[in-house]
Amino acid sequence: MAGVISIKLVGAAALAEQLKAFPAAVQARAVNMGVKAGARILTAHMRRLAYSGPSKTRGKGRKGFTKTLRKAIRFSAGKPKANRITAGKAWVGLKTIRGESKARNYYRVLEYGRKPYSRKSGAAYKGSPPMRPFFKRAWNDKGAAVGQAIVNGTKIAIAKEAGRALAKSRAGRRR
Repeated sequence: MAGVISIKLVGAAALAEQLKAFPAAVQARAVNMGVKAGARILTAHMRRLAYSGPSKTRGKGRKGFTKTLRKAIRFSAGKPKANRITAGKAWVGLKTIRGESKARNYYRVLEYGRKPYSRKSGAAYKGSPPMRPFFKRAWNDKGAAVGQAIVNGTKIAIAKEAGRALAKSRAGRRR
């Protein structure tokens, strides 16, 4: 298979054993914190690789680039619901920019190009090749680092959750 990347995560097996010692809710919080750490790394790298075209008006306050695509690349992480736990999932992609009402979905043209199409009036338009693909390249560059960040972030979160559980168990006691 072309394009398959193999990643070796250091400490993943020991982390799985360590997680089994905690209740499901604690596991979910720890894994979610680890996944967020990995998503932050991937988001930052995608923002660096994203194309920002020159602005229409080069005037006051504008440094020559709009940066709207970079601002739109964000991540969201799964949250535990009442009846199901979706922790441990994160989505990195285009979201709405803060202060705007809709997401920018033109990245598809940058990544995959356009298919040829024709209008009812009879006008035919040629397609275009991928213009500036960066999503796949970002994942190929940082896939191993993201995986390792998830493992390391989950280990740190387990330590914090264990400390929190210990504090709760000693909350009402006096020495």
